[in-house]
Amino acid sequence: VLQALVDEAASDEELNALGAGPLEDLLCHHGHAESFVDEIERRARQQARFRTVLGSVWLDHSVPETARKRLELLGAIELGTPPGRKPRKARRTR
Repeated sequence: VLQALVDEAASDEELNALGAGPLEDLLCHHGHAESFVDEIERRARQQARFRTVLGSVWLDHSVPETARKRLELLGAIELGTPPGRKPRKARRTR
């Protein structure tokens, strides 16, 4: 369903709304990030429009770290990252 909405979106504003709305809800509020990360990652690598959608997703700590890091590499934003700034890279522990 989300792909159909992406395909029909008439503007970047509509694409951004899909990221900040349905996709973010699916990933953060319903605990499905690990179930869908492979498919989201595949679509984002293949479609600039899907990357635009992903760029409006704010990921919180309810998203497992492995899925969060994969999605951040494709444009999703870790909650708490200031606008216009990329998320900080994780520090290595000794």
